[in-house]
Amino acid sequence: MRHEIFRTTFICLPGMSIPVQVITDGSLPSIDCYDLTGWGAPEQEARIEALFQEAGRLPFDFEKGPLSRLSLVTLSPDKTMLLVTLSSLCADAASLGTLVR
Repeated sequence: MRHEIFRTTFICLPGMSIPVQVITDGSLPSIDCYDLTGWGAPEQEARIEALFQEAGRLPFDFEKGPLSRLSLVTLSPDKTMLLVTLSSLCADAASLGTLVR
């Protein structure tokens, strides 16, 4: 992966109280896939909301990573949604604007 922040973890070395940024080799992020094509609109909305809530509750492991999570939700053959969950250490307002564009 080209962007270092997606390959970054933070560890505390012995004797240090402030974590150090560690950039790992380029492993690809995993993507959780959900196929909701056979579901009605209300059920799809409820499942998407549940995925958002679940993503917000899961903590990030800053020492092991990854500090981002991706979920691809297929709603119909021509409509797909990408849910991106990022640690605040990975994104600021400018980078989120770039991602959305």
